[in-house]
Amino acid sequence: MSKQPLYSLDRRAVLAGAWRFFRQRFLLGHRYGLGLTIAFATTATALWTFLEIVDGLTEQETIYHLDFRVREVMGQVVSPELTPWVVRITNAGSVPFTTGLVVLVAVILLLRRRWWRMLEVVFASAAGGLVVLALKGLFQRARPLERLVDAHGYSFPSGHAFGSMVFFGILIRLAWISTMPVFGRISATLLCMLAILLIGISRVYLGVHWLTDVAGGYAAGFTWLVASVIIVRVVEHRIPPRRAPGPGGV
Repeated sequence: MSKQPLYSLDRRAVLAGAWRFFRQRFLLGHRYGLGLTIAFATTATALWTFLEIVDGLTEQETIYHLDFRVREVMGQVVSPELTPWVVRITNAGSVPFTTGLVVLVAVILLLRRRWWRMLEVVFASAAGGLVVLALKGLFQRARPLERLVDAHGYSFPSGHAFGSMVFFGILIRLAWISTMPVFGRISATLLCMLAILLIGISRVYLGVHWLTDVAGGYAAGFTWLVASVIIVRVVEHRIPPRRAPGPGGV
């Protein structure tokens, strides 16, 4: 009498299960559907970009020499009339200004009882500040020598680029999950993207960062932005919502 295996794999069942798992990753409205798939793909791309920049700086390849070429070109654009405006733009990405905006947005969300969205804003920005400080301490890249304004600390990645990507990226997310019209969402997205871009350019113009510092700040900031949102969403779904008390409740 031959022994029967304790279990047998049905190839069709395995393939059907794999296809069902794959299809669910692209479903709208599913908790772990299309939204999470896009978030994972974009985060992986941003992380890969950051690592490529780090590798290019370490090996002093093409991307490393691009920094010096861009700096030469930017030096030809500098003018006494333009510099004060660029300083104003770069101040919009400073820690004090960004912190004030974070507090303002958090208070608005608090008044609207959007507790978890408020936590996303505060967590992404506050913890993100620690993340960028840790990255700067890890790479310890010196800033350019010739600068138009004072700057302290290490150069890579750019804290302004990182912070603007996180904060204005959160604003874009809030716009698209709000009830505002599509035109308002698109307008808010374009304005936030413009702010992110201009703040990054201002850092290169003022000579306080290399181009790769800003690009690395964008990539790291976007990676942290998506990761922080996912962390808060996971915690949100694991904590059951509070139920209103019954007729006999307090």
